[in-house]
Amino acid sequence: MIRPAIRFATMTMIPFVAMLWSCDLIDGKASTSPPSLIDTAAVPVLVPSGGIHYSSQSVAIGCITSGTTIYYTTNGDDPTTSSLQYENPIVVNSSQTLKAIAVRNGMATSPIGTGAFTIELGGSTTKSVVEWGGKTYKTVTIGSQTWMAENLNVKVDSSWWYDNDPDTGRKYGRLYKWSAMLGIPDSCTGTISCASMIRPKHQGICPTGWHLPADSDWSVLLTNIGGKSTAGKLLKSTSGWDGSDNGVDEYGFTALPAGYLVYDRTFHSLHTGTIFWSTSQTDHGAFRRTFNLMGGPTGTFEGQYMASSGYSVRCLKD
Repeated sequence: MIRPAIRFATMTMIPFVAMLWSCDLIDGKASTSPPSLIDTAAVPVLVPSGGIHYSSQSVAIGCITSGTTIYYTTNGDDPTTSSLQYENPIVVNSSQTLKAIAVRNGMATSPIGTGAFTIELGGSTTKSVVEWGGKTYKTVTIGSQTWMAENLNVKVDSSWWYDNDPDTGRKYGRLYKWSAMLGIPDSCTGTISCASMIRPKHQGICPTGWHLPADSDWSVLLTNIGGKSTAGKLLKSTSGWDGSDNGVDEYGFTALPAGYLVYDRTFHSLHTGTIFWSTSQTDHGAFRRTFNLMGGPTGTFEGQYMASSGYSVRCLKD
């Protein structure tokens, strides 16, 4: 008997891919939608970032996320893609709040970047002079604060002119040990905490009615001029700094590149840097808060430094 041929069906194997994700409850029901993995564009950065200014400002807006389009408003409203599109720096000549977003296809819209500008045209920085130790010092009012617009140059023990040169000293003032500035025992330069000797608005070697700035006073100054990122350029003098490091001295603070003296009694950084003391101590005892305006960056930074070093001093009116 002839048996019929057996035919085998050809089977096409289709790979099976398992997609696994967590189930979230939406209105009481499980959702099988995959989680969102979309990146978010970085928040736009305004330069300058805001603050009190006494002249018109050219505000640049940038974003570290490449390929973004920036939209902005100047009336304080939250921007959308229907707002003005940023192309060139924005001229701000009156008090206003700028807000900006960064948008890129395939990414979530950035958080809002904000800059609140107070423009006081006509020179709301007021300038005057104060007599102290046989010398006349220029002063400048920035916001609610009145500062000496020159480095202190009163001779006391443990203070020096740069390179011990009188000509340099007449221009840049003296460099002081921390304890000499405060008028407290020299032993406070070591690891002994002298917090009990430091008073609020500590006069130290400043004239009557003036005091040495605490770290918080420097913070107020930075806030008044729009923050750290551009403070260096705004406060530095228009000449004297090496290379292209001169500032614009917008407020008349005139931070000169006075250099400094380190603990081994060697001088450094004339024309490239300056450091101002504050009265604030740190947890390390032998170090003190300072405010720096070093050459190069447009910003500023704080630091902890040995109190036996010699730095510049500015006085602040009570």
